Amino acid sequence: MAYSVKPGDRTAQAALRRIACSQIDRAIAEINAPELSRGEVVHRLRRRTKKLRALLRLVRPHFDRYAPESAGFRDMARLLSTSRDATVIRHTLERLLRAWDSRALPGDVARLRPLVSDGGHAETAENVGAALSTVRERLGAARERVTGWALDSEGLDALADGLTKSYRRARKAMAAAEAKPVAGRLHEWRKRVKDHGFHRRLLRRALPHKLHAGLAQLDELAELLGDLHDLAMLRERVYAAGDAPPRAARTRLVAAIDRRERALTARSFDVGARLFHRKPKAMAHGVRRRLAAMRHGEPDAQA
Repeated sequence: MAYSVKPGDRTAQAALRRIACSQIDRAIAEINAPELSRGEVVHRLRRRTKKLRALLRLVRPHFDRYAPESAGFRDMARLLSTSRDATVIRHTLERLLRAWDSRALPGDVARLRPLVSDGGHAETAENVGAALSTVRERLGAARERVTGWALDSEGLDALADGLTKSYRRARKAMAAAEAKPVAGRLHEWRKRVKDHGFHRRLLRRALPHKLHAGLAQLDELAELLGDLHDLAMLRERVYAAGDAPPRAARTRLVAAIDRRERALTARSFDVGARLFHRKPKAMAHGVRRRLAAMRHGEPDAQA
């Protein structure tokens, strides 16, 4: 459990440094791994940067270097976003077409694929390689800075502040999305859900049973909201293609996107209602107590 606070950490600062170093070391190793394809490396690196930024958000109330360090990892992910987005849109289209009525305009469907799955954003191997080289260099510099990261609170129970904040933000984002379920609000909710999911994993050793059991539901919700985001990207690509796709095929594709979005949105709110019904302070109370016990090696931390 490298991405998790452990009793041996003793302080929040020790946990922050150990976990950050582990994630950065793994990211550099993945860039250098000859057995991984470029696409797999990009996918893993983007997830590493998300985990690192979530780690920083967990300690944000006590870390004065939060803003520049988080921005640094965000910028690394952006260097790799074009290649990743093109792959996501292509896969989203293929999944949607597999679920589509097989009798619907097969010729027009075939002509849609190249128009929306690339959109003029294809990355050459040289471009991806240059981006990975830059990311490797920046990760190395970040690794050196980690040893100097300092928090203004020592106790592990201080980490409950970040958990409470991510839970509160996820609840607020869900309420905003329910009031107006548009792509931008649903995507914001997704980001907040993923943050809170990472935070629960970071603190998994201190989670009461109910919160630990909710990890699978958080994964499900993040996947549902991720699929909604992918569909929104696909719709944007269809519109960006203008009049190039046949009108009938374009209309059918957008209608299929709309139907799938309605189903995913309804399911997302059902899952979210079960996950975020408690008040933030009530949710974090048991975690705070268990983190304090973990620091002192008390058995309650593992209960």
